[in-house]
Amino acid sequence: LIRAHYSDMDGVGPGYGLFGNRDPLDPTFATLCSDSDTLAGNCVTNAGEAGTNDPTKIISGNTPPPASRKDWGFSADLQWEINDQLSLVSVSAYEGLKKSRQEDADGSIAAGNTIGSSNDYDQFSQEIRLQGAGDRFNWVVGGFYFWSEASVSSNFGFFPNPQGYLGASDVSTKSYAAFADGTYALTEKLNISLGARFTKED
Repeated sequence: LIRAHYSDMDGVGPGYGLFGNRDPLDPTFATLCSDSDTLAGNCVTNAGEAGTNDPTKIISGNTPPPASRKDWGFSADLQWEINDQLSLVSVSAYEGLKKSRQEDADGSIAAGNTIGSSNDYDQFSQEIRLQGAGDRFNWVVGGFYFWSEASVSSNFGFFPNPQGYLGASDVSTKSYAAFADGTYALTEKLNISLGARFTKED
């Protein structure tokens, strides 16, 4: 049984609302609004721009914040019936993701603050099991391997200046495991089971 998937999305990222906190009746915009008027979206900024936090108003921005995401993967489940009592099972899977976005974070039409991030992620896993089934004893032994690489970076800037680099983080994971499990039927109504698993992860 083999599966595969792919997705590609391009659009715009999240928008922000602007909380103006100055009295619009004051031409100098020096008078602060009450908290209730600020939260209701009845106030302006110190530059006279109306707030956009009111749900009835649009969210302002001076640039469309781009966003993109691609993810893909496959999995394969293979089973070989060696005989009536013995089978070999292999389960493989791979997943990949690339994502980036910029946000016009000041919530106004003025040339202000932007933030951005990008993600790059890949992972692979493989499991192999040998399974046996008898009249009174069923068992399985196997091994597992997992690998992943993740990279995240972020930036910020103030229009029209270029974006500044905030930093990046990289995470690499490798995991190995071996396991065994068995069940023995003592009677028709009573079974005894014993299992063990060893895992090492870096």
